[in-house]
Amino acid sequence: MVSRVEQGSPAAEADIADGDVIVSADRTAVTSVEQLREAAATAAEEDRPLLLRVYKDGAYSYVPVELDSV
Repeated sequence: MVSRVEQGSPAAEADIADGDVIVSADRTAVTSVEQLREAAATAAEEDRPLLLRVYKDGAYSYVPVELDSV
């Protein structure tokens, strides 16, 4: 579960908010912050958005996160 999103961060720009649940990154299940960081690092190295599957407000959706400011 997302516990804090910094204003102006890539997550905030993608409309991810406190309380959202990130269930996958680039179509791979994530169960820890470390796994999410690894997926973000890979996406950043490949110069592409990180595709997150997020559970928010009772529904699942895919959210691309632009990492250019990471």
